[in-house]
Amino acid sequence: DEDSSLAADSKTDSSSVTGNSSAVVTDAQGKVIPTAPSGGGTQPSGGGTTTPSKKAPVIIDGDPSIWKAQGSLLLNYYGPPVDTLYVPNRVNGINITTIYSDCFSRLSGDLKNIVFPEGITKIDPLSCFYCKNLRNVTIPSTLNYFDGSCLVSYSPYVKLTVNNPNINMINDVIYNNDKSIILMYSSSKPDKSFTIPSTVKTIKCMTFCSPWNLEELIIPNSVTKIDSSAISYCKNIKKLTIPDRKSVV
Repeated sequence: DEDSSLAADSKTDSSSVTGNSSAVVTDAQGKVIPTAPSGGGTQPSGGGTTTPSKKAPVIIDGDPSIWKAQGSLLLNYYGPPVDTLYVPNRVNGINITTIYSDCFSRLSGDLKNIVFPEGITKIDPLSCFYCKNLRNVTIPSTLNYFDGSCLVSYSPYVKLTVNNPNINMINDVIYNNDKSIILMYSSSKPDKSFTIPSTVKTIKCMTFCSPWNLEELIIPNSVTKIDSSAISYCKNIKKLTIPDRKSVV
């Protein structure tokens, strides 16, 4: 359900269970982007500049020669290979709010660290899917749509840096703010067994995707909604405990 938000809400469109730090930031030319100066000024960012403001997020202008956008939708990156990417929140003078699916596919083997800036409110599913070496992702406080499918990738080592009032991250597991929705289980989490908390009512799409170490998953009776592909590519799971099917949609 791409129109849902991180607010407490257990309603989604589809349902079924199917089978699987911060980083130094550089621009597209590999130059290190320093922390935004408090007194104002500009800094490099993918061929553009940033403009600090006390009333709004720092503006990161994306070079239109390497960033393709359609209105507020950021479509693709066409720049040179980089291992760390600072995503812009403005291209061609228009504020970017949404990251399109497959946006970073051209960096499939290179990208290790990605920083989503303030102002981004939605990351579409599979935006980072082909980024097999992804290691660190920074989530902004403005993001209000998120589930496991947004950041799922071939990499088993993705770590998140989260500063968002709508996201509750506990021991490498991401929930919405009141823990009624489980959003993402880190594929690199070392635990062999995991019991979903009894506060959870909904398991979102691709919450459990390629968890390398997970062998047992226990779903409590509190869960009434399981999204399509919520449990995907879990090749090491040996035991799955689910609630009464009559109570789950």
